[in-house]
Amino acid sequence: MRYTGRITFCTLMITSSVTHFFLVDQIQPLAIIFSIFYTVLSWIVGYSYDKYRFLSYRDPLTMVYNRRYGYKVIPKMLAKATRKKESLAIFNVDVDHFKYINDTYGHQYGDYILKEICKVLSSKTSNRDLVIRWGGDEFLVIYQNIDRETAGKLVHQLHESVDELTTDQNLNIQLSIGIAIFPEDGKTVDKLISLSDEKMYEIKASSKGSKID
Repeated sequence: MRYTGRITFCTLMITSSVTHFFLVDQIQPLAIIFSIFYTVLSWIVGYSYDKYRFLSYRDPLTMVYNRRYGYKVIPKMLAKATRKKESLAIFNVDVDHFKYINDTYGHQYGDYILKEICKVLSSKTSNRDLVIRWGGDEFLVIYQNIDRETAGKLVHQLHESVDELTTDQNLNIQLSIGIAIFPEDGKTVDKLISLSDEKMYEIKASSKGSKID
């Protein structure tokens, strides 16, 4: 969570207090006490703002980024990749048979599965990358500056991590992962997401979750 609100509100309060002290002939002790009080209050208000802003971009269940944040940030990541002449990979990740899991074991178990999947996805990303809950049991993972070969290795690692999770916790989880890479697969956000979605469904239909086209 960033400190934007806290820094902004406290800076305004401190600036106001310093200006006041310069303008008055004599500084009253009570004025100093009030300045300290309002600075603390500004920090509290700023914290509330920062917390609201943080949560507004997060999925409340998994705490990864939500679709709203994705629409805001992915175009910026694509613009950066274009400017630096770098690649950008979009992984479209879907949990296989998730409706069956929910219907058979209950929504609480289904929620637990989604949170565990997010832990796996997040463990395979760096600070430059992005994990987004796109909707339901579908996630996008955005990787900066990786080629198709590296993307294929990451898919393999994700499947291995999920297999370990399945073994360790006696869970029944499989993923279907479709990939689209900028610029060779497309040069717009919509095109890349659409193509990754198509590839994910092709893999899901073939019942070969580890397949990479």
